[in-house]
Amino acid sequence: HLEGPFLNPRRAGAQPVEHLWPPDPVLLEELCHAAGPSLRIVTLAPELPGALPLVERLVAHGVRVSMGHSEATYEQARAAIVLGCRCLTHTFNAMAQIHHREPGLLGAALLDDEVTCEVIADGCHVSAPALRLLLTLKGPSRVALVTDCTAALDAPDGEARLGARPL
Repeated sequence: HLEGPFLNPRRAGAQPVEHLWPPDPVLLEELCHAAGPSLRIVTLAPELPGALPLVERLVAHGVRVSMGHSEATYEQARAAIVLGCRCLTHTFNAMAQIHHREPGLLGAALLDDEVTCEVIADGCHVSAPALRLLLTLKGPSRVALVTDCTAALDAPDGEARLGARPL
């Protein structure tokens, strides 16, 4: 799962902003070549200029495209879903929230039966009522439980790092 580098810097979350790039087909090809057949999922922000052609290219190569780290509007998210985005990374986190006049990326994903919503259900990233709302709207077959695990998982006691950042 390549979570980035085509993410919205305003919604970077734990991703280092200095490693984010605007959508670039040449860089995408380099990343796909480096990853080879192990690349199965790419998360990107569909509102970024040039993101939609990358969605088409990835889907054509059999890579699952997930939306995340994004400020996409409802319409921008719908356009990405029409092109083949079938997943939402870290539902509720690192994205604009639903507003009654702009349901945004989250609203588009919650309303589309083809989109699976990944969620970190650790009681910290998403509250129990929000998790219940997600399960009620999507059903268990369209919710994927994921962790927020880092390389620190098997590290010895003491300070751990995510790239250059202390955790």
